[in-house]
Amino acid sequence: MDKETRSTLLSRPLLWLFLAPIPIAMTAGFAMADESSLISAYRAACERIETTVASDSYRNASGEEKREQLHNNLFKGIQRAEVVDAFRTITAAAPSERYAILKEGVEEETGHQWECPALKEVKEN
Repeated sequence: MDKETRSTLLSRPLLWLFLAPIPIAMTAGFAMADESSLISAYRAACERIETTVASDSYRNASGEEKREQLHNNLFKGIQRAEVVDAFRTITAAAPSERYAILKEGVEEETGHQWECPALKEVKEN
């Protein structure tokens, strides 16, 4: 084996030591971007709730009409399946526990603080 061939073969493993972290870093970047867009989706859902609760049609509605308005306005335009699933899942919990369960789940899933005062104030029976 000549010197050039040996040098090429020896350098390849070293090359992989430098290239291996690149996909890992890219994946971490995508995960961070995904977490960022996910918390943004939860924040957008909260904004929809705030807008709905502040509307005159909501304030003047019956309990059933309020639930329907919240449901329709919340799920309209949500692009992330995780957000839709989270809101649908909490409906199985007792009304007094829904906000706390959702808040804890969002924060655990995204790694970010999340508050939605309008949702916290909504009392669904």
